[in-house]
Amino acid sequence: MIFSSEPAANALELKEHHLKIGWCRVDELKRLSYLHRDLNKGMIWAVSIAFPLSAAVMDSLDKFPNLVYQNHYRVVNNRLETEALELSRNIAAAGFNTLPVPVTVSVDSYHGHLSHRMAAMLSGQGWIGKSALLVTTEYAARVRLVTILTNLPLPEQLKPIQFGCGDCRICIDVCPVNAIQDDPRDFKREICYKYLNSLITKGVVEELICGLCIKACDGGGSNDIA
Repeated sequence: MIFSSEPAANALELKEHHLKIGWCRVDELKRLSYLHRDLNKGMIWAVSIAFPLSAAVMDSLDKFPNLVYQNHYRVVNNRLETEALELSRNIAAAGFNTLPVPVTVSVDSYHGHLSHRMAAMLSGQGWIGKSALLVTTEYAARVRLVTILTNLPLPEQLKPIQFGCGDCRICIDVCPVNAIQDDPRDFKREICYKYLNSLITKGVVEELICGLCIKACDGGGSNDIA
């Protein structure tokens, strides 16, 4: 990838090398979501990359997460970290600042350094569903995300996609602890987090994962992924 001071050319370069990518202004992300104070110095854009999860892996889930899903989760996270580092290296080679934000590192119990989901939503990649996950038209909720902060010149990006869950309640019905509500703002994060921790304590998996709402989501009925 070769970048320059030309925003349109940089946008084409990004989209040519990444399956699903978008960007939003860091100031907008700061206004609507948590952003660690150390990350935004001199950065203009939050570039969001989405990577689809395997349909076969997701369909293997039943009542609990399994080791196949756990391993796939780790592999996809590693792939995203590699993509973020490679993109950052190419941006830096062109003389611009860049900071890849880790996929899964938590600053406290409920927050990472920033919200990858909110960055993706503001980048026009999907909407925040009732499950508080990013929901895309192509892959429903079956994606993992990573974000790169940069001052690379880029054109203004697409506006966020309108909330598309409608009356769908699939994720609400499948949640084992009733953490999901009709309004994403009412998502019971603490209850979800406690349940994920209990799965680790019981030796079911070693990561904070469940996956049932991800598997169930069909994008508000916009596709036949589930």
